[in-house]
Amino acid sequence: MSHGITEFDNLFVSFKPAWHGLGTVVDEALSSEDALRIAKLDWDVVPQPVFMQSGKQIEKVFANVRSDIDESLGIVSGKYQILQNRDAFAFVDDLMGLDEAVVKYESAGSLWGGQRVWMMARIPDSKILDDTIANYLFISNSHDGKSSVKIGLTNTRIVCNNTLQLATETAPRVWSARHMSSIEGRKKEAMETLGFSSNYIKQMEDKANKLYNIKVDPNYILDKLFVLKENVSERIKRNILETREEILSIHNNKNDLGNFRNTGWGVYSAVADYVSNSEPLRKTDTFETRRFVSFMDGNDLLEKTQQLVEQVA
Repeated sequence: MSHGITEFDNLFVSFKPAWHGLGTVVDEALSSEDALRIAKLDWDVVPQPVFMQSGKQIEKVFANVRSDIDESLGIVSGKYQILQNRDAFAFVDDLMGLDEAVVKYESAGSLWGGQRVWMMARIPDSKILDDTIANYLFISNSHDGKSSVKIGLTNTRIVCNNTLQLATETAPRVWSARHMSSIEGRKKEAMETLGFSSNYIKQMEDKANKLYNIKVDPNYILDKLFVLKENVSERIKRNILETREEILSIHNNKNDLGNFRNTGWGVYSAVADYVSNSEPLRKTDTFETRRFVSFMDGNDLLEKTQQLVEQVA
């Protein structure tokens, strides 16, 4: 296994190699039917009883078994409600209004043998401070019993493929539902929470403008982000300093940040560039996978940067 992708996982991304370094490139965005097939997600999750070595069945638990390879994806309680991959696609189709136009998916796939599945559809781009921002609606689902169904919005600053995940006060970026009730019955709740994307995108634009109007010394933010403690090893200190200097170099030298330097938006964008594109100082086999998962779930470093910049105001 490498990067969380096993021989039983497949994933695709449309048009160009993905910034996260994963997946097969296809030359067009796909309908849900085609995406399900090309990402090879057209298998079922079947609950199967669990037995002890003695042969006695364990009550009130089941194994979520992937139908095409007859492998367990995780052990769940009897109350667990399975969301099949095709139903997850159909849910997003409905959220996007399939009667208006066919939803086009730019990425879909699975990780860890099918334990986690996602699909991502492009929605209309927006403009933030003269930057074109690509907006995506995604659904992330797990079959291992360890996480909820998540439906949300994520964004990329196209010029540098930087992940943007600004937190807003009243328009949540992600809606989640536990696997304890039918997700279909909560469609109205999901639509209201997401506000069909427009509320979050508008508040994100407002938040970016607010950060742009905050004058800030990047060194001050980086000192707060990367605190050097006396009792850590020299290697850790060196890694912290190198990370700090790389972000500072991005802020000071990247052409696309020239109009934003020494502002909250410039510092946030520099950290976003580092999070999205830089190689780690110690790269592991799961690095690209973890980076891709943080694209949907959120990144702690970005969230902390936003908090620190807003505290300066």
